[in-house]
Amino acid sequence: MFYKRVLLWLGVILPVVAGGRAAERPPVDAFFQNPEIASPVVSPDGKHIAFLSPVKDKMSVILFDLTTGKVEPIVHAFDGDITEIFWKGDDRIVFSADPNGRESRAIMVVHVSTKSIQFLAENFRENRPGAAFASLVDHLPFDATHILVYGRAAADSWHEGLFTINLLTAERNRIYGDDPETSHWAADGNGEVRYRTRQDGDRTIHEGRADRSNSWIPIAECGGGIGADNSPVRYHGFSADNHTIYLTKADDEGRDALYAYDPKARQWGAPLFQSELGGIAAVRLSWDHSRLEGVDYGPDGRKEKWFDPRLTKIAGILRAAFPAKFAVTILSSDRNENVFTVVVHGDLNPGEYYLLDLRGKAQFVQLGKRYPRISPDQLQPMTPIEYRARDGLLIHGFLTLPAGAAGKRVPLVINPHGGPYGIWDTWGYNPEVQFLASRGYAVLQPNYRGSGGYGEGFLLAGRREWGGKMQDDLTDAVKWAVDQGIADPARVCIYGASYGGYAALAGAVFTPDLYRCAVNYVGVSDLSLISNWQHEENEEGKAFYHNIVGDDKEIIKARSPVNFVSRIKIPTLHAYGENDPRVVIKNWHELERELKKYQKTYEYIHEDNEGHGFKNEKARINFYQHLEAFLDKYLAPATSPSEPVSAR
Repeated sequence: MFYKRVLLWLGVILPVVAGGRAAERPPVDAFFQNPEIASPVVSPDGKHIAFLSPVKDKMSVILFDLTTGKVEPIVHAFDGDITEIFWKGDDRIVFSADPNGRESRAIMVVHVSTKSIQFLAENFRENRPGAAFASLVDHLPFDATHILVYGRAAADSWHEGLFTINLLTAERNRIYGDDPETSHWAADGNGEVRYRTRQDGDRTIHEGRADRSNSWIPIAECGGGIGADNSPVRYHGFSADNHTIYLTKADDEGRDALYAYDPKARQWGAPLFQSELGGIAAVRLSWDHSRLEGVDYGPDGRKEKWFDPRLTKIAGILRAAFPAKFAVTILSSDRNENVFTVVVHGDLNPGEYYLLDLRGKAQFVQLGKRYPRISPDQLQPMTPIEYRARDGLLIHGFLTLPAGAAGKRVPLVINPHGGPYGIWDTWGYNPEVQFLASRGYAVLQPNYRGSGGYGEGFLLAGRREWGGKMQDDLTDAVKWAVDQGIADPARVCIYGASYGGYAALAGAVFTPDLYRCAVNYVGVSDLSLISNWQHEENEEGKAFYHNIVGDDKEIIKARSPVNFVSRIKIPTLHAYGENDPRVVIKNWHELERELKKYQKTYEYIHEDNEGHGFKNEKARINFYQHLEAFLDKYLAPATSPSEPVSAR
């Protein structure tokens, strides 16, 4: 058992070396099983570590007592995997789960000393009288007994608003009523809500206030209808004195700077840090979010700048302990910053968790590996690439080659990311990519126009380009891989999830001669169906749909793959969850009707109790087993890479 191994590791300084070379490729489930350990977080008093680990195939909450060495499950997952945990004070752990794929997390708290569980919020989408749903807004780390949520109170179940929830009594206190224009809220160190983003037509407006008695004032404004999640301005927290707000702001090239904004004086300060190497991936704050400590930055987020001299020294010790090819990230600490949890990760490392205890004689202990059945020697490096799209736009991405591919053409899987806007593929361990590479495929991940990480201009270049220039960027990526002598032009497959699933369908119908097969995982088939619950219920969603996706009926019809199934010449694989709130199952029903009508070769996976991507371990593994068999059947990978480049 995992828990016994934790006890054996206590007090042992482990050598940080890669394991021996594994002769056989990992089985499918080694990539896609639940991680053996995830999300280790230190309690504020430094006495415990809480983490997630499987108990009877469900991710559950485990408690590790650093004083006694005892490790025990304190919350067994019931309907679905627990996916998030965080400490509230020294004796309470808040956790949440989405049991049915509806993206409607139930929120609960467990009291460590008594093991008693308090139910705080029902599933977000239980739209019935008396439903007390909530979505988490702010952990309020400085407050041991409250969290901030947006939802409904059971006694007033049809009126939404912003509430605090008391973790001891589950009572709710309404702060604001329903506000469909506001999409993000944040509280200062006293629990006062003093920052928000709201939507006004296609403008995203960032606002703050000096205190709760003052009116809201504009801080920044962004156009284009891209929404707060994609805004070049991002909120990170309040200063220790609750006077200023930490914000990052990107220039037109996507380079971030960190600022302190004074809402009383209505002034931006000079940059506290300027990234010349891509964006700021993370802003590091103290355990209670009151003190600015550092930033992670750079194209892959691996560079770091610490403002605290002690943490600079600790980070240096950690980095020196591991090979430079791995990233080392501090995940959590106690309130005195003597006990830390750390993750070591990278494209060749699925993740190893460590405990660093600086109380008394320093101890550096391995807590566990996320996927212990996978050896770094079974993985392939992820290489940054760039190419020019047909209109001259520079596109970045990543290429992962199978073992032995140097100088030879190999079958290629182009894997466009989901989103599509504001999301981008980054360097690091990706189980899908490594799984495909282990099966003999090269994997190409283009960050097509509309992706995040490359500035507002690059993001807006993807406006209303579903099936248009965004799709051209993928086609151009395949042509680049062929021209470079990487891909066998007769063996190229397009595979993606969500928007990537749409792109796979679009590739099959709009460039039917480019691909040998296509895999659509929870992808949109009919653009008229993506005006879903989010777009209907808040102003940000409406603006996003109108400005970014578009609502011209003729264009939507012309770019919906379901209307052109007759053009498909290749076998396709499709997977959908019945409860998907983003890409509703009607996308599949319409698509299946057309596939049958035109007698196309296709395979289909359906999961009754899943949503936008399969979260249940068995369903997830089942999908990738089908994917492996489908690619084996239609992409025909050789046991070794195909003919030399010169044979083109």
